[in-house]
Amino acid sequence: DDNLVLWYNTARLAEFRGEIEQAQTLYQDLVSRNSGYGDAHIRLGVIKRNQGLLSEAEEMLRRGMGSRKSTSSQTRPLASGYLASLLTRRKDFAHLQKLLEENLSLDQCASLELSAFYLECLQNVEPERKRRWLERIAKNLYAVLRENTGNAVAVNGVGCYLAEDGQFKDAHDAFMAVSTHPLVGELAKS
Repeated sequence: DDNLVLWYNTARLAEFRGEIEQAQTLYQDLVSRNSGYGDAHIRLGVIKRNQGLLSEAEEMLRRGMGSRKSTSSQTRPLASGYLASLLTRRKDFAHLQKLLEENLSLDQCASLELSAFYLECLQNVEPERKRRWLERIAKNLYAVLRENTGNAVAVNGVGCYLAEDGQFKDAHDAFMAVSTHPLVGELAKS
């Protein structure tokens, strides 16, 4: 509905101007008129997060993930990314892992986030679990690379995976590939 989109865009404009209370009121009015408007729930979640109201932010972001009405096909992945950031900030790693595993099929970013989470946690798990997680990491990263062979983040992740697996020469080669990537090469060297 065009009126909903106009309402949402007016709220975004208020938010960009720094008129947070007005934006919040507009978003709340929008979701009261259409409770499934995911993008408005996401923005309310971001505002709540910025205000330090993490429980309320989580509730809004989860509503945004569960909504069917949105202005973009990226609503669910966007809400998931914000929610993952929020759970990380709260150090709620059990719920973070569950969220990342549930949303693995959303997009390449979700797959990379899950792989990064597993890599971060590898030092704290028993050897059998570490082996299983390394297999999952490899599966996720190679799936991303099958879709986009030039994904430097995935190549870097493969380098981390290979290093964790003791394959240091191959890890070095992966890291060198990242450092010579035309878009990220200079950043990787600094």
